Amino acid sequence: MRYEDIPGASAWKIDAFSLHKAPLDPIVAAIDDMLVKYPQAFSPMAKRNLLADLEKSCAAWKPPKPHNPAMDALHEVVKRRLVYSGSAAHPYDKVVCVSYSIKTGMFEAGTQIVKYQGRLDDQRDMEERVRHMKAAINQARNFVPNPARDDSKTLKIFMAPEFYFRGRYGAYPPEIVSKIMPLLQKGDDGTARPLFKDWLFIFGTAISASIDARQYCFTCNSANDIFFDRDPRNPGKTVPKCRKGAGHDVREGIYGAVIDNVALIQKGKEEYLVAKEFISGIDFRDKGTGDGAFVKMDDAGIREKFTPLAPEGSRQSNFPSKFTDERMGGGVFNIAGITFGMEICVDHAEKKLETAGNLQILLIPSAGMEIKYWRTIDNGISFNVDGLRGDGDVQVRRQTGVQQTAAAHQLVNGVPGKIEVFGPLMIPYL
Repeated sequence: MRYEDIPGASAWKIDAFSLHKAPLDPIVAAIDDMLVKYPQAFSPMAKRNLLADLEKSCAAWKPPKPHNPAMDALHEVVKRRLVYSGSAAHPYDKVVCVSYSIKTGMFEAGTQIVKYQGRLDDQRDMEERVRHMKAAINQARNFVPNPARDDSKTLKIFMAPEFYFRGRYGAYPPEIVSKIMPLLQKGDDGTARPLFKDWLFIFGTAISASIDARQYCFTCNSANDIFFDRDPRNPGKTVPKCRKGAGHDVREGIYGAVIDNVALIQKGKEEYLVAKEFISGIDFRDKGTGDGAFVKMDDAGIREKFTPLAPEGSRQSNFPSKFTDERMGGGVFNIAGITFGMEICVDHAEKKLETAGNLQILLIPSAGMEIKYWRTIDNGISFNVDGLRGDGDVQVRRQTGVQQTAAAHQLVNGVPGKIEVFGPLMIPYL
């Protein structure tokens, strides 16, 4: 028996009918769930994440469990697709964690002082930070001692803290954020060079904000139950209504500014983004006005204050997500055959990846967070770079709780911050 591609859930259940007798084995139940999700996974990373976990589940089906041809065929096609996607068994034995330790600043409540040090022009602010980041990366490479520096079996993870890219107004417009990774990779000093083929970069996080204008029920204080019905006065048009009440006040208005706090991730030609789910009160400005946190955005040529809103799908948002599985485009991602998890700052305190499972390395870019919980498999690695305290507080710990020590190096030629190098450490196998 052979599958040419990943089978659909229905075809799999027919082929493996003998495995679907009650009570259902947990391994089979997990495979059923992933085969339902696989065709719904529209991003290459989501498909890769599911393939990696399918391979683990198939591999776990071994004696004394009964032999089944459909299970063998599924395992074979999953391994074939993993090789095709470049995410088969990982080529790295060890990892070196390299932190860009720099204070990224905050907007402190109750004062007029903006501690974030940056230019008022968002474009120039971003470009200057890109220059500093590229210089820090190139110096950091020289700080990694050999043989690890040039060893193709050692993955080098460079990580900057949360809020490295944010702007003096609290957030960049999305078009500024979209330019960051291309600029970082570009040129003779860029991160896309073959010199960095064995490096994984987490360029801290970038904050973008966009004005959120939508149909909203001001009676329910929610947009979840809005639908459009035919306008009886104009049959060719529709009007927004609330399912919870015909007389509810439904109208379009500016709901606030949707905040996307995203970690920027790159290895070679591959890029990935992880969005922070929870926003914190210290993340944005509050000048003691009592208005709460805010960002300033350019609205019709005037900088105005807008309330920061959590991204859609987060547990803080009124707008639900289609998926709750972090593998489908969230904080779990598979690069070079290694399963990573990422919890950005307060997401770690809120236990975002508490049930993720199978993580080999956990990454925590933060501004005011320390490693509180273990998310990895046995002997896994947790790496936290905090941009709030001092000139950066860094932790690298094994799942066993052992704190690793680092060699610190001051950056030169006017580049702020320092580089700390941890390891090499053995990468745990699943």
